[in-house]
Amino acid sequence: MLNRSIIQDKGFAGKILRVDLSRKKISSSPMTKDLIMQFLGGRGINMKILYDEVPAGIDPLNSENKIIIGAGPLVGTLTPCSSRFNIATKSPLTGILGDTNSGGHWAPELKYSGYDHLIIEGQSDQPVYILIQDDEVEIRKARHLWGKNTLETTKTIQNELRNGDLQVLCIGPAGEKLIRYACPVNNLTRAPARGGVGAVMGSKGLKAVAVRGIEGLGVDQPGLFRKLVETLFQQLKDNPGARQRGILGTPALVMLANEGGWLSYKNIQYCINDEVAEKLSAESFLKQFVMKSKGCFNCPIHCSHYYGVEEGPYAGTCSQGIEFANILCLGVKTGVDDFPTVLKANQIANQRGFDGTYLGDMIAWAMECFEKGILTEKDTDGIPLRFGNGEAMLAMIDKITRREGIGDILASDIATAASKIGKGSERYAHHIKKMTLMPDIRTGYGFALGHATSNIGAHHLRGAVMAEEAWSARGFSDEMAEKLFRTKEVKNPNNPIAKEKTVRWYEQITSLTDCLGICKFAASPYAGQNLINAEQMADLLSLATGMTFLEKDFEIVTERILALERAFNAREGISRKDDTLPPRMWEPVPEGPRKGFQFDEKCWNQALDAYYEIHGWNQNGIPTRKTLEGLGLGYVGEELEKMKII
Repeated sequence: MLNRSIIQDKGFAGKILRVDLSRKKISSSPMTKDLIMQFLGGRGINMKILYDEVPAGIDPLNSENKIIIGAGPLVGTLTPCSSRFNIATKSPLTGILGDTNSGGHWAPELKYSGYDHLIIEGQSDQPVYILIQDDEVEIRKARHLWGKNTLETTKTIQNELRNGDLQVLCIGPAGEKLIRYACPVNNLTRAPARGGVGAVMGSKGLKAVAVRGIEGLGVDQPGLFRKLVETLFQQLKDNPGARQRGILGTPALVMLANEGGWLSYKNIQYCINDEVAEKLSAESFLKQFVMKSKGCFNCPIHCSHYYGVEEGPYAGTCSQGIEFANILCLGVKTGVDDFPTVLKANQIANQRGFDGTYLGDMIAWAMECFEKGILTEKDTDGIPLRFGNGEAMLAMIDKITRREGIGDILASDIATAASKIGKGSERYAHHIKKMTLMPDIRTGYGFALGHATSNIGAHHLRGAVMAEEAWSARGFSDEMAEKLFRTKEVKNPNNPIAKEKTVRWYEQITSLTDCLGICKFAASPYAGQNLINAEQMADLLSLATGMTFLEKDFEIVTERILALERAFNAREGISRKDDTLPPRMWEPVPEGPRKGFQFDEKCWNQALDAYYEIHGWNQNGIPTRKTLEGLGLGYVGEELEKMKII
């Protein structure tokens, strides 16, 4: 039994739990005020631990790698949409920083059990799972769970412990077989998907982490905190964008992507397709398959859904979701426009523990290789892997799950798979730092710059600029652009002027929400205007913790986190050469509202130079010694100098 005498109120649970699977040792340490003030929580503290404890150059599937799970200081409080947690590790998919985020109900239970962060280290010599129930933390045998999918694993653990309220984060067959883009799943369908955390869990023999806590959390000034929370709930309920998201969910982006010219049809060969967009639209989903809405912990937006297929070959398919990302990658990019087939693929991805977006991207790439004659039916064991063939897609998912034939190649990252297949297939493997590119990013210099410079590889939830979306509610007015950035050119997607300012602005708010544990869909500017902003987040954090936080403090903290992430990647050889675009993204846009637009290399380098300069990094994209020291990271600068990186 662990000591629960550490502080349990004021937002933070107060402790960091450490589980060593090699030595079967469980310990805890207190959170410190210094750590909180410098890194806030969640993603920030995760990154500090990862940098300090995971040495450069290790194999991500080696026992030296660690998994750090963090729930921020607002998680489990009355704050709207405060359900999120981050997982950090060295990614077996990209070989660099792996950091991923999820919602649901798992994170509040970790807080209610008395812990803000969980560090998992070592490797077990047999399958195990970690059970956290209030004061009790155990490493339990899981041989009987090995081979089960995520649904079966969750139900088995809950039934064995006779507790249906246990929240289970677990891997499926994909993680057990060390498929590089495997992910854990919590609440049956909520997936911290990007980066291959599921493979790291599999390498450690860790099947699941089950949590249940009943202690609750306190805040420093409950009256004022509750008053602000009530204001924010009303603010979200009054927001048109939040209301629409509550009805349509992220599938609403299908039609918006088609209108904006970033639909990525057939492995980004095409930018638009009215017929496919209509078939896979949110409206089609709601009309034919949705049973009711579903929300994460304390969420007034409730953007998810329960769905079921009643007719056809996939009748009986039911799950939760589906997110736009999986519609895009398992449907639009593969050319599969039959919604029941896409929903079946989504269910399979959830239950087997796949990152559905990477899975769809791998198959879409293989389909283009098949179309171009690089792959034949001999290579695919007779599967006609053509665009639009839903049965072929599902058959290939089975081969990948079993690591059978070409499925073994497709179980790797896309860059490695392309190098094995060769024959020019690399040109069609769209990735940045080995993370597949989800949308067509030729919508503007800001959107592309945010993807290219992301520290985890291509990702729309890190620094991708929405300000260029003149057609959407997330776009800026001229007045707002002038006020925030002193130029309305930030809105112009066709030139690189001031894009470094907008990318940094989005980086700051997405870093902040990841640190505090708030959903980005509730935050400005990412999800639109008039949502929870940085000033309100500072007030929430101050009232919850009793510490004083100002909006300007967040700018320094987020710069510190980004610099540490950059330094972590620099130790692995990442530099300016990697902050670039895949080949197709340098080509002119073939159709749609952006037809004819093409990135100019000189303008791109101008934007990249300005981005590095605004962060205080050198022209190779590495934080300078002066910048690191100014951020209180002098020891990082010393290490990078010793390694001759700077």
